[in-house]
Formats: sequence, structure tokens, C-alpha cells
Amino acid sequence: MAIIKHLDFELPDFGECPGVSPERLAYHHAVLALQPDAYWRLGETSGVAAVNAANPGTYDGVYTPNSGGAWTGGTLGQTGAIIGDTNTAALFDGSTGYVNCGDVLDPESDSYTAIAWIKLTTLSFSDGGGLLLTKGSIVSSYTGWAISVENDGIIHVRCKASSDLSQRAGQSGPTLAVDGHWRMLAMVLDRSKGQI
Repeated sequence: MAIIKHLDFELPDFGECPGVSPERLAYHHAVLALQPDAYWRLGETSGVAAVNAANPGTYDGVYTPNSGGAWTGGTLGQTGAIIGDTNTAALFDGSTGYVNCGDVLDPESDSYTAIAWIKLTTLSFSDGGGLLLTKGSIVSSYTGWAISVENDGIIHVRCKASSDLSQRAGQSGPTLAVDGHWRMLAMVLDRSKGQI
């Protein structure tokens, strides 16, 4: 997951890194070159800390729920999205597991992009849908945003930029296949144009 405050960007050319395959480093370094406010690789293999690779110690996340120093809402150390990269992924249980990354973005503050890689293995959510990325609450008087997938596989992006309920925006996207393939999702909030 990454949070970037640039709307237009290009992936840089990294040249050669002796002893390391370009495939392993290209994406990781491309994200860091964008100077994200936060970048959680979710590659931990144990514990409950989800380290912010862009700025460790700031907005580090906590795998929740947890007990006795171990995450109980899923499984760490799963095969990741990038072929050849030894960084692993987190498998969420689909009902209780999440990563609490604190108060990273204020929907009223600035334009930004939120990105996540996901791999769906089921669309059977107990409450009709599953939150993939979220900040705050999109259904109460608080400001917030969310990228979610419903049981029908349709992606929804919602944003509420103030406590005024008229300040809501939303988009529905394509239907995702439950085929075990990795996909990158991105939400771009352009405050200058008032668009998601």
C-alpha cells in the first residue's frame, strides 16, 4: 500500500544494481522515488508491526487483531505479487484482519493517490462487502474514504471530504475476477478538479 501526494508521475529508470535483478528492485524503488508519505509493503513474516518503508517509525501500522505478539487476523509471509522479489505478502482472513496505520491522510487536506496490490480468492463477505483500503468513516459524520469490493465483485471508491453530507463522491469500477491473480488498485483524489 502506498500514499502519494503527486497526481502525475512517471516511473524512473533505475539503471543497474550489481548483484540484484532489476525485477526485484524496480517496483520498490519506483515507489520510493515518488517520495510517498507512506509505503507499507506488508512483507513482515512475524510480529504485529507493519513498517512504513518510506519513513520507518512514522505511520508504522499494527496488524490487528493480535495476541501475544502474533497477528490473529490472517497469515504473514505469503508469496508476494512481484516475481523474483523475496518480499512477502499478508493474507487477510476476510472478516477480522486489517492493518491500522493511524491517521495518515485527511480527506479535507490535499490531493493524493492511494495504491494497493490485491489478490482475491473469495467474494464471500459476511456483511456484503470487504474494505480494501479505508481512512475514517464514509457513513458517519466523520470525513473519510474507502476502496471496497462487494460480493458481486464490483469495486467501489467513496470519499466524504467534510462532515457536510453533501460533500460526498463515489465511483464504481469494473468487476474483479476471483482468479487468484494480483491486481493493482489506485484511487486518485484531485481536489483542484473535485474528482475521484
